[in-house]
Amino acid sequence: MRRHDPDVTVSESPTNILYVGNSGVLCGVQWEELEAVFEPYGPIVDICVFPTGRPYSFVKFESVEKAREAFDALHGTHPSQVAKADVVFYLAFITNMPRSTASTDQEMPPGLKVMEEFVSENEQQKLLDVVATCSNGESKGSLKNRRVFHFGFEFLYGSNTVNLDGPFPPPFPPICEALIDRMCQAQLVKHRPDQLTINVYEPGHGIPSHVDTHSAFEDEIVSLSLSSDVVMNFRECSVSGRSVAVRLPARSLTIMKGESRYAWEHCIASRNYDCDPASSRLIRRSQRVSFTFRKVRRAPCECEFPQLCDRNRDDNVKKLPSSDTEARGLEKTFVANVYEEIAAHFDETRYSQWRAVKTFLDELASGSALLDVGCGNGKYLNEDIRLLKVGCDMSANLCLIASAKGACVAQADGLHLPFRDGAFDALISIAVIHHMSTVERRLVAIGEMLRMLRPGGTALITVWAFEQKMNNEQSEYLKWGRNRESLVDRPEDDASAYPSGALLVHLNNTAFQQQDLLVPWHRKAPTDGASLANPQSDRFLRFYHVFKRGELEDLCAKIPHCRLIST
Repeated sequence: MRRHDPDVTVSESPTNILYVGNSGVLCGVQWEELEAVFEPYGPIVDICVFPTGRPYSFVKFESVEKAREAFDALHGTHPSQVAKADVVFYLAFITNMPRSTASTDQEMPPGLKVMEEFVSENEQQKLLDVVATCSNGESKGSLKNRRVFHFGFEFLYGSNTVNLDGPFPPPFPPICEALIDRMCQAQLVKHRPDQLTINVYEPGHGIPSHVDTHSAFEDEIVSLSLSSDVVMNFRECSVSGRSVAVRLPARSLTIMKGESRYAWEHCIASRNYDCDPASSRLIRRSQRVSFTFRKVRRAPCECEFPQLCDRNRDDNVKKLPSSDTEARGLEKTFVANVYEEIAAHFDETRYSQWRAVKTFLDELASGSALLDVGCGNGKYLNEDIRLLKVGCDMSANLCLIASAKGACVAQADGLHLPFRDGAFDALISIAVIHHMSTVERRLVAIGEMLRMLRPGGTALITVWAFEQKMNNEQSEYLKWGRNRESLVDRPEDDASAYPSGALLVHLNNTAFQQQDLLVPWHRKAPTDGASLANPQSDRFLRFYHVFKRGELEDLCAKIPHCRLIST
């Protein structure tokens, strides 16, 4: 229990709060079943459940005596009110309830609006009749987990765009045209939709986390939910990764525009129940139907989020450099300039030492001279007075930060290090050369590092790995993303939909789909509570070349007098 919820402490004496093991959504126990199990033992103050990832719940009684009665009667039993036969409750007294799962105080993503009861019960039935007619006709389609129907234009799931060349699906049903008229009259949309996708979701089915393609559609994405409530999860496309759960009631209209449309991913988890973000009560899903209306974009996207924009156009998409001059320009824009801008935030978030690096440093002989190439904020240059440490970095602001901490640093280009040959006994370069955009520049960088070493000197060089799984185990990078969101797998980008050599924007904490990519960084708001004057200007993209297994070894093998000790 402590491992799952560190804020919860077991009490050695009875309290009025019970931990209930083997309960909650993960174990197939409904909120209503928990209420029915514990209500006979006295007034209940609160029941806390979790939508995913936690096989336990909490029940708070008005008095210790009532909680003790429930404990004595239910500990180690299968309550008759629980439908699932193999569930046995294990109880414990705890000192405090965990942090509330309710999110009514969370701000909605900017630009997101949910309008409840947008259609009447009668209109809902007419719309469901449209789905029934489609299911009996020839226009139906299917995906792995759901039935889909297209109107106006066909939506292409491989590239998340539309087919502008035909064949064209049927026009909108009359009832949908009437709904669009209502949206336009109420000024809910600026562009009259001309593409409609109907999805039929069975209980347990969801949608992967995604952002509707910028370049394919105009600003507003409008979705009508029918037949069943559902909770949609929104996550900001940034390092902060702020998440907000939003309940979409049946017959409600959801409008995404502006920031919520372009800079937030949205998804629906694959499960049979949802947890109401306002009350923490479980919501049993039934078959749900969504009508999603979009306006096909006919001109280049002009959104205020260019760093996150996925324009599928040769003149807008960033590409791999074809010359050293282009490589220098790309690295200046997407590496050097970015780190100058984010230096202070980088320093706040990069303070712990990696275990492998610390082990390498601890094994160096006392009095060794160490060079840290790409030292960043100097986190490896302080402490350990056994070593003579020198650092260098391209970023002037990072050098100032490291120097203020007492480190000996110099601003320098890793391809032209300003030190004499063989000046150091050891060298580290942690997560640096993957920012170089060509094989030739990465090779020069490694050669420069090895030039710094005396004969017999050792270097530790690390890079991001393309393969994020080994022996069926996920890397810490993927685990971090999974723990932050616990929702569903994200879709793979279809790189074939982009021009050859295009640098796609990577979704944080997902498997890499290509080796050369742009990784977002979001600089947090000021700590004094002031809002950013222009939040879009604090979103940045960094170039990365993620290394496949054996690639770094192959580069090192091309350097004369270089011998690999371990990989």
